[in-house]
Amino acid sequence: LDLEATPLVELGRKRPNDTDRQLRSHLGRFGFSQQRAETKIAAMSGGEKARLLLALITCDRPHVLLLDEPTNHLDIASRESLIHAINDFKGAVVLISHDPHMIELTADRFWLVAKGRVEPYDGDMEAYRLSLLARDEGTKDADRANGSRSDRRDQRRLAAERRQALAPLRKSLAEVEARLNTLGSQKSEIESRLADPTMYENAGNAPVELRKQLAQIMRDLERVEETWLILHDDLERAQADA
Repeated sequence: LDLEATPLVELGRKRPNDTDRQLRSHLGRFGFSQQRAETKIAAMSGGEKARLLLALITCDRPHVLLLDEPTNHLDIASRESLIHAINDFKGAVVLISHDPHMIELTADRFWLVAKGRVEPYDGDMEAYRLSLLARDEGTKDADRANGSRSDRRDQRRLAAERRQALAPLRKSLAEVEARLNTLGSQKSEIESRLADPTMYENAGNAPVELRKQLAQIMRDLERVEETWLILHDDLERAQADA
């Protein structure tokens, strides 16, 4: 990244034939408002830079993203922003990570890399954590930690079914959170423009139109927040019942 450039300039270098509107529209999908799209990259947070990188590598609409430890050196807020961007990506994502929180919120299928092999893993993160504890304790009798082989197969099957059942709900929640972020950015941008005294110099009907837009965004925010609360409660109940 050219730290002295802006996201709009960086994206324009990759998509020189796109219009300004197309470039801004693509950046907007990753939470960049008009103001942030014109902010120097050097002044951005780690999460914004991570989202910008995702915006750049997805601008050609690839089918697959390969991400190796993408949350390294990111704070909590930046990690959450990255999770939203990954869940919003329409293609496939191959994610290599030691971040259990990110894995739980983004992964639909697990693959275990161990002993020189890569194999499908049917358990969930809790089953994996228990297997690591058993290994670290030097347990030789796997049945002591996991029961019989038949029981282990049943546990893996149930864990996979539980994860698959919750996946659509988690995805819907992530989509709603992404919508909240977008509306929040739009709200901040309009409020910033309305607070600028130069806006009212020969502005005509522009301030009135902006206030109308702001009122609509506030209504949309209230509606989407209600949807988020419902989905969040549904997910908590589903996890408790699982």
